[in-house]
Amino acid sequence: MNYRTLTNAPRVLAAALMGVALTAAAGQSALRWIKFDSHAHLLAGPHFTDDGSVSLEDQQRMFSAARYDLVVHAAHSRYGTNASAAADWRRQKAYEEQPGRHGPARSMGLEYDVERGPRHLAGARIGTINLPENKSHLGLVGIRDFIPPWQPMKAACEWAHVLDGVTIVNHPGPGPAMWEPGYWERPGLRDKIDALEVYNGRVVRLGGVAFDARYREAISYSRLALKIAAIGATDFHNAGELPETATFALAANGTAAAVVDAIRARRTVAGTGFSRLELNCAHLGEVVRTNRLTLMLQLTQAVERITLFGETDMMRVWTNAAAACVEVTPANNVAYSWMIEDGPRRAYTSGIWVEPQPQPAPDLVVTVEDIRIEGKTVRATVRNRGDAPAADFLVRFADGLPYDGGRVVVDKPVEKLDPGASANICVDWPAPPKPGRIIYVKADPESFALNDDDRVAESDERNNAAILVVK
Repeated sequence: MNYRTLTNAPRVLAAALMGVALTAAAGQSALRWIKFDSHAHLLAGPHFTDDGSVSLEDQQRMFSAARYDLVVHAAHSRYGTNASAAADWRRQKAYEEQPGRHGPARSMGLEYDVERGPRHLAGARIGTINLPENKSHLGLVGIRDFIPPWQPMKAACEWAHVLDGVTIVNHPGPGPAMWEPGYWERPGLRDKIDALEVYNGRVVRLGGVAFDARYREAISYSRLALKIAAIGATDFHNAGELPETATFALAANGTAAAVVDAIRARRTVAGTGFSRLELNCAHLGEVVRTNRLTLMLQLTQAVERITLFGETDMMRVWTNAAAACVEVTPANNVAYSWMIEDGPRRAYTSGIWVEPQPQPAPDLVVTVEDIRIEGKTVRATVRNRGDAPAADFLVRFADGLPYDGGRVVVDKPVEKLDPGASANICVDWPAPPKPGRIIYVKADPESFALNDDDRVAESDERNNAAILVVK
């Protein structure tokens, strides 16, 4: 990979960094750095069971002292197998998210147990050491409702997305107490995730292990080629675990909805050991179609080491620096990312994807605003927001969620949909949909098996489905 360092040209660097600040001010004037945790557990109750040992009030005091803006209670979904689980989760959500609570804002989420795969390790004993089973967990942030555990991964991700949430691969592993080997990385599954934990507080504290190499593999064009956000999270359970791991996000505010938007846009930096972290990072989370780009990182104070990675390779290191700047001229598509190291403190940015050789692809989108009901007729609009046509696909209409007892009404074929075009589809429902029923629409449906079996390869496979609750 070709690059030319600019760090020995102070005037160029200063001007370039000023440009970053001006760009941020012009394009992101309403955004600020938010510190949040997507993976905290509580003492059970008062409504939903979890496996933490700290009360909500005590956790709020701890996270307030550590200067968090938002804490997501990632309650284990496996405790939600009883008949009242959904209602219990909703009551817990209302209890935690009530306005006026002291400390950081709260959001109710899930640490979600997906269906076990073919290589699941149920636990083992080697000599005197007991190895725990695989824990293939998704962090679900921003969801509006409960999702029953043990769904296939495709179904769990889609369910979270139609409920306005995002999906995070927690402690990606593979290994004991982490993900089953080769599970989330499968084609047809990996393109459903939004983010990956680079730093998990428990894993960092107990073993000093980080997942930055896994993140580089995930975002590299030569490996998994995902465009996902970098996340840091505490995995907090007990009073002795000081909250030191977090995600720093450029967001409109500290609400869960704003943080979800930041994760989708990949405006995140995973960190551990930093009380606060503010920086300028040119093109953070962006896909830039060019063969020449200036990459820049500016911190508020000098750190021991700044490293730029291209794909999975280390490209350049700056020591005892507060800023770094380099011009890259790749011949092929490259995912870049920055690592910051200062003593025991670490931070890792979301990727920057530079594409001198763009790969056009369709992007089929359905939103709740695109679904309408007129008597017995259900209408839906499917849009192609990509830059290549989509051909020979189906649009599925269902009464209820297909993975929660819903019934498929019809699959309507679409011969072709050009970039920027939309298709309006009408379906005669068996009877006028009653209030409370869920109308489900999905472009290019697939099975919920482990294989990749949809028809259209898209630039984004996370926005194909939407639901409308009949009023």
